[in-house]
Amino acid sequence: MRVKLNLLSHLVGVFQDLFVISQLLLLSHFFGKVVTFICLFFLYINVFFDAYLYRKTGMRMETSFFSFLDDLGCFWDSAKERGFFKLFPKSGVLLLYLVCVFMLTYQDYSLKFLLLSLFVTGLIGIGGALLLGRKISYLIENIFVRYEKAILGKLRIIKKGEFRREKQPFHPENETFEPLDHEYPLLKKTEGFYGEKQFNLRLKKGEKPHVIFLFMESFRGKNIGALNGEHAVSPNFDALAKEGILFRNFYANSVKTSRAVTASLFGIPSDIASADRSLKTDIPLISLAEILNAHGYHSSYLHNGPLTFENQDHFFSHHGFETVLGKEELMRRFPEAPANSWGIPDEYLMQYANGFLKKQDRPQFLTMFTITNHHPWTLPSSHQPMELPDNLNPQYSRFLQTFRYSDEALGSFVKQLRKDNLSENVILFILADHGQPMGEHDNNFMSQKSLYEENMHIPLLILADGRIETPLHIDDLASQVDLLPTLMDLFGIQAENHSMGHSLMRKVANRSVFFHNPYVHRYFGMRKGKHKFIYTQKTRELELYNLINDPIEKHNIAYENPDVVTEFLSGAKHYEMFFKSLYREKRFTSSKTSSATSASERR
Repeated sequence: MRVKLNLLSHLVGVFQDLFVISQLLLLSHFFGKVVTFICLFFLYINVFFDAYLYRKTGMRMETSFFSFLDDLGCFWDSAKERGFFKLFPKSGVLLLYLVCVFMLTYQDYSLKFLLLSLFVTGLIGIGGALLLGRKISYLIENIFVRYEKAILGKLRIIKKGEFRREKQPFHPENETFEPLDHEYPLLKKTEGFYGEKQFNLRLKKGEKPHVIFLFMESFRGKNIGALNGEHAVSPNFDALAKEGILFRNFYANSVKTSRAVTASLFGIPSDIASADRSLKTDIPLISLAEILNAHGYHSSYLHNGPLTFENQDHFFSHHGFETVLGKEELMRRFPEAPANSWGIPDEYLMQYANGFLKKQDRPQFLTMFTITNHHPWTLPSSHQPMELPDNLNPQYSRFLQTFRYSDEALGSFVKQLRKDNLSENVILFILADHGQPMGEHDNNFMSQKSLYEENMHIPLLILADGRIETPLHIDDLASQVDLLPTLMDLFGIQAENHSMGHSLMRKVANRSVFFHNPYVHRYFGMRKGKHKFIYTQKTRELELYNLINDPIEKHNIAYENPDVVTEFLSGAKHYEMFFKSLYREKRFTSSKTSSATSASERR
């Protein structure tokens, strides 16, 4: 539900502004006008960007966003589409306001008056926000107050608690493993898998076909025809789904592409608490690439976007990918390709990948991420737009056009694999990195808000020409963290890992799937059986949906099912606290273990 601001909430916001002004006057009193001017300029820039973000996305500025400063170039086309430059003329009033504040610093105020002003404005501004509630506070809070709260939060002393030594609830049930160290509760040596198989792929002993993980940008389940999606924009995927193994209830474990990397290639959710860059090399981890490299594979990463974004080049090279190629290399190969700030069209990535595979004489573990179906959803001029209903939201129409384009690029990729006689030596996993809201809830178009199905529900299709005995559609719950153990099960690999996932080849009764979103109000979710649960941490909101009766999540039944909510809330909170602790203390594997894995891979 949208929040309406009343006179009281605006008044509290004014007192927060006065609280910040009191701080600036106090600065001027002790440190002079130059320091005050610098702080005012910083305030102006931040208030400007905060206003822009809120107006266009409903999000507020956060200190964590500063980690993206050197990636600003990638956001250029998205910012232009959202009318970034139109905000400059409107910022004149704000600039005048700050000039008036600066002029106030030339007045002589007694220290007693300044301290009294700071106390009164802080009491009303901060105390009033607490009374108004977290959701309204998020909307009216002065950006400097937000920063100050964030800094104070980071300065709090965090006690490091010891992990309990009993079996952790996030270990898989269909895997035989040996726990290696209670200090690293997920770290284990997988010895094998057991249980009823729900599918099989023909694979000779010792055979090493190419393995491809193809992540389609924002390829959400809601628009996949094979998943009963709307507007029929995935004809190529739908046709391939009749030949492969389709998982109909498959989920992303978080939002944002880089978070899909962590879940899919490391078997764990991305950083629970942090809203900044999620591709980090300072946390010792064991990747699927390192595991496969140690068993005769060469791991490669291909992307049609810039590798500088979130330091992908460094991250993937650090974690076992020996070949890492992005937009720069593809532009050299295809100088005629049109480009925007996010990258070049998907067709060029597919063409490059086809040629790349033809040249390989070693089995490849190839990870590919597309980009065209990313905001601002620019359809290449060479591509013919499809007909869509006139009453669609313009953003949704553009999204569907690029969605269909990416689907055609996918079809061309598989067709060329078959033409080159490579498809029978390839096991292809086709999935999305995450979903993409298109106004279904609260007119939201940002994936960084909430955890509804349009955000999280994605397809997974396993395609393996000549290896699938019977094409299947599987309704069991699954998610991206399951990919790593599935590959280990398929190839019979015994290795150290820290995956919390289950092998998709095995049936798991009463499975639970977890997901989270570390942005805005911090969301944690869980799907089990017919129920989907969402816990909004900062506002303490609880949502429960019966996805069988209510697939579009319009009827919150949380307060009608207190027992179910209690169970799911306990699970979501344990997921939050458990992984928050692991990331804070970097307890997935020791540096020594990680280095040993890398050394094994190099041999």
